[in-house]
Parts: sequence; structure tokens; C-alpha cells
Amino acid sequence: MARLIIISGASGAGKSFLLEIAKELPLKIVPIKKVTTRKNRKNENTDETLDLKLNRGQDEISNCDYTYPYNGNNYGFNKEDINKELNQNKNPIVIVAKCDTIKKIKNDYKNALVIYVQSALNGEDLQKELEKRGDNVSLEERTTRQNESLKDYIRHINDKIFDYVLINNFKEQFKDQIEYIFERELQIDNNFIFVIMSFLEQYDKVYKTFQNAGEQFKQYNKYIKVERAGIQKGGYSITKQIDELIEKAGLIICDVSETSKSSNIYYEFGYAMAKGKTIITTAKSGTKLPFDTRQYKTIFYDDEMQLHDQIFPELKYYFEKK
Repeated sequence: MARLIIISGASGAGKSFLLEIAKELPLKIVPIKKVTTRKNRKNENTDETLDLKLNRGQDEISNCDYTYPYNGNNYGFNKEDINKELNQNKNPIVIVAKCDTIKKIKNDYKNALVIYVQSALNGEDLQKELEKRGDNVSLEERTTRQNESLKDYIRHINDKIFDYVLINNFKEQFKDQIEYIFERELQIDNNFIFVIMSFLEQYDKVYKTFQNAGEQFKQYNKYIKVERAGIQKGGYSITKQIDELIEKAGLIICDVSETSKSSNIYYEFGYAMAKGKTIITTAKSGTKLPFDTRQYKTIFYDDEMQLHDQIFPELKYYFEKK
């Protein structure tokens, strides 16, 4: 599932550098170009950069869906540009300097991946790095902008709009972090549900109930895929496949009715917890819950019909937030 990526952070922290790395990855990441009143800098020979259309009028910017002022200039871009890439199953990426604007975007794109970047350098070290990159903004100005950006971040820290905070030391480790985050986050499919449950034949109807609940979302133009391990064709390691499917899934359903007889449930449930996955837990009425699962809300059911009537509202609530 394609996903909007938002990059924010201090001036000179390496946001554009991150953008350049991202678009080179084999993950269909496409920069969204903002229109801006900003003029060309000395090292800019055209009216367009990787993410900007320079020298634009205020009227054009005012007509954009998302706008913000930054360092005496105004910036803007449109939902249409984002949706165009998402509809082609590409991952649009955009740099946004203001947290208030990010909050507005997150309200429209709830599963957007948001990353804040902060430089690890200051003083002479930062000056040398800026000179190496041909950056003609003075160190004093960069420092002022960094402080303002950090204050904006701190003011909005309780809003929890950022998924990751990266400290850029302008070395290979920073690039490694970016690649790891994008490869991990962009492989998650929010419309894929992985089911952790017993392989005993008596639970096949329970699995079918989960699949039927997922099928119902077609009426909302959502195509939900529900799978458990072991049903895919071909030769493979079942344990490796379980790990991969858990990492891919946007949501986990875990039926803990047979934890005493099916040790795989413990392994898969624990792995999903370690990955920070959203988990919906179900169990047949009368099931004595293992200690590790008692902290989770559990849907108890007497039969498959009752299970369906309870699981569908839970799924509907989950997908309405996405």
C-alpha cells in the first residue's frame, strides 16, 4: 500500500540530502514539488530544484491546499499532487517545515510516515559541512533557523505527529538509518491482516469467519486481505514466512483459544508484540488466558456467528482510522 512520507526538521539538518537518498531507493519514492516565493540562491541555476518550484507568485501559493510561511518566504502544494502518486501505488515524499501544517496533512492522510531530522553538528563542524555542500546560508542564520525549528518541534511533541527522529551526523550511519526505516515502513500493507491461530482443523471455520469479515469491506471500496501462515503455495520455511507476514501486516488478529496445544501461537504473538503491531485478541468462551495476553482486550465467542458480529465492528473501527 502506497504511503505519504513527510520530512521535517531544522534548517541545514540534511532534509534535502535525505530526499536524494530516498528517491534512489527501489521503493517508488517520488518527491512532491512545492511552489514557493523563494528566489534562486547563488548555486541554483534553474527555477526548479528536486522539491521546489521557485519564484512563484503569492496568488498561486494561496490557492494550494497546504501552505506555510518559512524564513520570509511562503510555500504550498496540493492534495492532487499527492493523490496522483498514491493512485499509481507510488510513495510521495514532501518536506514540510511547520508542525501545524504537518498536523493538517496528517488529518487528511492518517497513515503518513513523518520523520524529523536534527543535525548532530554545530559551530565549526557545521560550517565545514555547509561549505562542503556549497550551502551559501551563513552559519549564524542556519543556527537561528535550527533553534526555531527545534522550538516548533518541542511545542508539538505531545501531539505525537512524528514517527521517527533522526540525528544526522553526515556520515554513512545516517544513510543506513534512512534505508532501514523506509524499507521497513513502506513494506507494511495496512489492508493486510495476518491471523495467528491454531492449525487444528476445528478452527478452520473460525479462520473463515475472519476472512468473511474482511470480505465485507468491499462495500466500502476497501479490499482487505486476511491470511494465516501455511496456506501459501511453494516450498518455504514456515518460521521465516511467519516473521515476514507479521512484518507486512497492518493488523494482527490472534486467536488464543488453543495456546496450550499450539505452541506456534506463543511465538507469533510474541513476535507481533515485539514489532509493535496492533493486535485484536479473540478466544472461545471459557478460555483461560495466558498471562502475557491478559493486558489485551479479548473478544470471547460461543460460535462463529457471534464471533463475526463482534469482530466486524472492531475491524471497522480500525480501518476508519486509516
